[in-house]
Amino acid sequence: EKGILRTEKKVLLEFSPTELNNLAKAAPQRLNLSVPQLNSSENLQLTLMPSHILDKGFKVLDSHNNEVAMESMGIHYWGVVNNDPSSLVSVTLINGELNAIISSQKGNIGLSKVANSSLYAVYKDSTTLNKNFNCSALAAPTVKSSAPPIAQLVNTSCKYIPIYFE
Repeated sequence: EKGILRTEKKVLLEFSPTELNNLAKAAPQRLNLSVPQLNSSENLQLTLMPSHILDKGFKVLDSHNNEVAMESMGIHYWGVVNNDPSSLVSVTLINGELNAIISSQKGNIGLSKVANSSLYAVYKDSTTLNKNFNCSALAAPTVKSSAPPIAQLVNTSCKYIPIYFE
């Protein structure tokens, strides 16, 4: 297959940056993707719908208090692997870079851009996790803050931010 390199633990493939940018501009209301599987010549067929994870009133301001364009926050899709109703797929396209998570009873598959490369990797998350990983934090001593209580803050631009996740 042109543009696809298969190894034991991952599949490397190329996406045309022009095609990814065209996809982001078109933002179709339905997206069908074919993703190569690991250890198989068959592809996963994905059916995706737009996911509007940001509320219509959502705004992001930069350090100069200028509003960041919504286009720079990317487009987001959710869906399923065809013929697998228990699966869940999340696809995001931000700044010309595609990322996906495909979750099913067989496990989780990621699709991410390889650092400093034009290639993308399709991989099982179980092959990338550090088996000796220990998630913990050191107990920090309690320090009395010199900051004023929140009730005394008068000029704040913090607002309610609704974000939806499925």
